[in-house]
Amino acid sequence: MKGENALAAGTSSQTGWNNITDALMNDGYGGITILRLNDVVNGLANTQYPKLINKLND
Repeated sequence: MKGENALAAGTSSQTGWNNITDALMNDGYGGITILRLNDVVNGLANTQYPKLINKLND
């Protein structure tokens, strides 16, 4: 099953990034699609997205 959530609200808080990381690491997701690159290069996402990539590559 595939789905899409086009809202980036989860990228503006640490809790949101924790939820994203948890879902990718523990819930069987095989990847993440970034619809708007601006959402992962500004603000909190600027540090959290690289950390997420490193965790997924471990």
